[in-house]
Amino acid sequence: MKGDLPGSSAGAERLPFRERLGTRVVLSLTVLLALVMMLSMGIQLQQQRRSIMQEEETRADFMAEGLLASLQTLMLTGNGPLARDWLERVSKETGVLKAEVVRRNGNEAFLDLKTIHQVNRFLGNKVFARPALPAHTVTDIPATKFRQAVAGHRVSIRDEDAGHLTYLLPIKKLNACNACHGYDASPIRGVLRITTSLKHAEDAITQAHRKSIGIGIGATLLLAISLFFLIRRQVTQPIQALYDTARRIDEGDFSASAPIRRRDEIGRLGMSFNHMTRRLVDHIAESKALSDYYLHLLDGLSNGVVVYDGSGSITYVNARMLAITGYSRDEYKRLSYKAFYPASERSHSETGFRKRIERLLKKVGSPYAEITTRKRKDGSEWIARISLIPLRDDEGGLQELIEISEDITEDRQRQEEIGWLSSIPELNPFPIIEVDGNSAEVLYMNPATLEYLKLHNLSADRIDEILPEDFREAVNICREENISIDTVSFEVGDEIMIWQLHPNANNNNVRAYAIDVTNQVRAEQEAMHLAQHDTLTGLPNRLLFFDRLEQAIAQAKRNNRKIAVLMVDLDRFKPINDELGHDAGDEALREIAHRLLNCLRETDTAARFGGDEFAVVLTNLHEAGDAERVASQIVKELARPIRIAGQDCIVGASIGIAVSTGNTTSDEEADRWRMAVQPDHAAEGDILLNCADQAMYAAKEAGRNTYRVYNQLMEKLS
Repeated sequence: MKGDLPGSSAGAERLPFRERLGTRVVLSLTVLLALVMMLSMGIQLQQQRRSIMQEEETRADFMAEGLLASLQTLMLTGNGPLARDWLERVSKETGVLKAEVVRRNGNEAFLDLKTIHQVNRFLGNKVFARPALPAHTVTDIPATKFRQAVAGHRVSIRDEDAGHLTYLLPIKKLNACNACHGYDASPIRGVLRITTSLKHAEDAITQAHRKSIGIGIGATLLLAISLFFLIRRQVTQPIQALYDTARRIDEGDFSASAPIRRRDEIGRLGMSFNHMTRRLVDHIAESKALSDYYLHLLDGLSNGVVVYDGSGSITYVNARMLAITGYSRDEYKRLSYKAFYPASERSHSETGFRKRIERLLKKVGSPYAEITTRKRKDGSEWIARISLIPLRDDEGGLQELIEISEDITEDRQRQEEIGWLSSIPELNPFPIIEVDGNSAEVLYMNPATLEYLKLHNLSADRIDEILPEDFREAVNICREENISIDTVSFEVGDEIMIWQLHPNANNNNVRAYAIDVTNQVRAEQEAMHLAQHDTLTGLPNRLLFFDRLEQAIAQAKRNNRKIAVLMVDLDRFKPINDELGHDAGDEALREIAHRLLNCLRETDTAARFGGDEFAVVLTNLHEAGDAERVASQIVKELARPIRIAGQDCIVGASIGIAVSTGNTTSDEEADRWRMAVQPDHAAEGDILLNCADQAMYAAKEAGRNTYRVYNQLMEKLS
């Protein structure tokens, strides 16, 4: 229906940028990439920090080793002031925060005279002398670290909060030291403490972080832009093309085709979409042709036909009814149901349409017939024999009602002209009986009735054999509603009859007249056959196929049996039409239908959907593999040459199979038919047919002239 697609009106604008699928996908992927990039950058920055710090420690360690060697050389001179001056100069070097020598007891060296007194005492002479300075105890070194250094271990202390790196290097006593310090047996003279700044390393880390972040942001943006154009080209543009094509089709442009030529899933989607569109065009053309044909057929009927919807609104009226009533088609459709009843019959129309019809159909069954008086446009009245045929929905509710009207005004006028004959049943040439209005017991039979019974080798006491099953109900309605009605038609030998019932105003009886309606019923049956069958091949059409399919599914569930649907699409039919003409194509289709039926049982159904497409329902299958065997036989039969116009034509067919089962299968069979359609997956006929259709496409892609069984993988790829 037009207008179902958003933006399907002419000149519809594209979706805003922020609402497009590609935008949402790219933004989602960009956020995901950013999160991944942030995580990887965090790991990378930690690695860079460790690397830079390790480099800084290596540099500081190398510097500390050099300073230690220089210090030990100075200490051999015994010149304390010179060593202290040297330490002060080192402390002022770039990157060095503090340089000092700490004795084993924690006091800073080269300040007090304790060591000088010990050396002079050891030498026995006052060799060394210098001014005394206040003693100072070093307190900013962790005690445990200091003890490790005094024990002869190199110790490094990194304080990233303060930005310091401190080395504690043990000053070992050399052999030359024993000349002055022989009094001390310890191998460690003290600890050289060198504290350097980590600012250089922190600056390097900050610079590295900025560089990495810049590279990360640039890479993310580059990936996002690349993803945008990739997704736009590979996904959103094809989807937009499909949408634009669908919008054009929705607006009535059935020449539209999706411009997608790829071998991936989207390409297959485009191919399926275009194939579906071509089939839709074929179905629309065929439906229009069938519609025109049936409308022409209905307009040519000698009886009037009116179709009502469930609420009583008129949806169709044929030419004969217009001729009878004098209304135009537009006028007829605008009128309500009660407008066609004269005032004397208005009680029929004043009652709710649906309520009245449902009440009558419930009592009599379907279809239902009655004789009533109607009103023409000019106000004149006419007598109609009405047949009502209800069409119900899945829940059993009244969906549509077909009313077939026969104008019997002239017949009634003739009956009135010879009313003296009609009033004497013994002289009436037609069978007439009179029955009790309550019990429907036959009270009287005229001579024509007895002659009719003799004609069919029946005695008078077997009158019930020419009465329909619903006769008693019809009699009750005739009396209760006080109307003339017709019974449901029934067969007597080769004849089809109805009993026309009229209430007797003088008593409680009902008089029934036998009417031969053989020709009328045969015509209606022929019309019904034409409405449900393909006119070219005689096979059921789509309407009858779905009715048979729903019946087969219900029967399979009741009997715990399997059914299968086969979609049969001819592979090389178009060249026959194009090269040999449509008459040759029609002959080929009739031969194909004949061969198709030869492969099936009487309980199976083969239908033509239109063009070169057929469908099959296989019922009451013992095992799922039966469907494959039938499909294989059909492939072989349709692959045989068809002799047309003196030429051998090979058509071939691709077949898709979908199975619906009413019972569980064995493990071996379930594995062989894995993911086959089960009733809960394809409870409705159209779903089952769609599965078979997908399998048929798989057969075509597999090289044609073969069959494939539906599985869920096909659904994912379609």
